[in-house]
Amino acid sequence: MVGTVQYMAPEVIDGVYTCIVDCWSVGCIVYRLIAGNDLFKSFGDIYKFKYTGAPSPESALVDRGLCSDDCVKFVANLITVDPSRRLDATAALDHPWILRLSGSAESCKYTISNKLRIRFAGYEALPIITKDHEA
Repeated sequence: MVGTVQYMAPEVIDGVYTCIVDCWSVGCIVYRLIAGNDLFKSFGDIYKFKYTGAPSPESALVDRGLCSDDCVKFVANLITVDPSRRLDATAALDHPWILRLSGSAESCKYTISNKLRIRFAGYEALPIITKDHEA
């Protein structure tokens, strides 16, 4: 197993590691930055979320009134149990919340979106790592 439990996608616990697990981690990090606490504190929390949908990142962010609807949707679309339905890096960069943030910094030489695009360039082409092939 690879990773820190607070940011670990459910499929990593099962031994599957693809680049999409890092998108889950981005969702967990954004959640932590906004909420001030981790959504998942243990493997048990991750399993509970995987099988029951609780704790819901949407309800926690909405109930506290901590961010915009676009931000809530961004986090929820990254913290999606089914990897095939989770935002990938390209889709995350094209999400309205990220585009709006990057547009608000037009006078800056580097925007949030541009920095993320540079870091994620070619990222999705990385090989898959499983229990049998640890890097």
